[in-house]
Amino acid sequence: MVITSEADGLFLDAPEFEPFWTEAEKLGLFVFVHPALKLNFPQQFNAYDTARSVGREFSLIMATIRLVNGGVFDRHPSLMVHMAHLGGGIASMLGRIRSYQDKDFWGLRGNAKHGRTGAKDFDYYLRHNFMFDTAGFCGAIGSVKTALGSVKTALVEIPAERLVFATDYPQEIRAREAVRDFVGDIRKLGPLGEKILSGNVDVLLKGRYSRRAA
Repeated sequence: MVITSEADGLFLDAPEFEPFWTEAEKLGLFVFVHPALKLNFPQQFNAYDTARSVGREFSLIMATIRLVNGGVFDRHPSLMVHMAHLGGGIASMLGRIRSYQDKDFWGLRGNAKHGRTGAKDFDYYLRHNFMFDTAGFCGAIGSVKTALGSVKTALVEIPAERLVFATDYPQEIRAREAVRDFVGDIRKLGPLGEKILSGNVDVLLKGRYSRRAA
């Protein structure tokens, strides 16, 4: 099942989406979330191609936070959501996100709009209800000036078991050689890299891949 990170003025924690999440969990299907190509509020991204460079990634980060704090996984604990683009690079923001989950510290406990969180720790959902793919990064993140840099950044905060391989070839990576090098660099990560390239897909498919291979 494929949806976008926001659509028609709504976000993924909106009550209007509740029947969709109910059906997805009932069917046992993972939901792939791609960044919205048309943002609900695009005004701040109306120049310098920033809607593509950062706006869509920001939308994925917000979708991840909204799914957790909106209680979607608390209502649907077996739901699996596959976020594109390493969740918009959410690993680089997780320290700040975690800090603002402490509603007592920030004086927001009980605030109907800003005081809500998931029933469990934010990282619990990252490790049980999300998978993140490696597509969507044509430039460098961190000190490694290849697409692998985005993966290494993600691995600081997100377990390798929650990452799956993907590229946006030919949208962002225009040459086959770049994809070849990306795969080769991930393989250099050893067992973790092999999980990203092939092993972790079984989490999304709930064992169907390994049973078919056997």
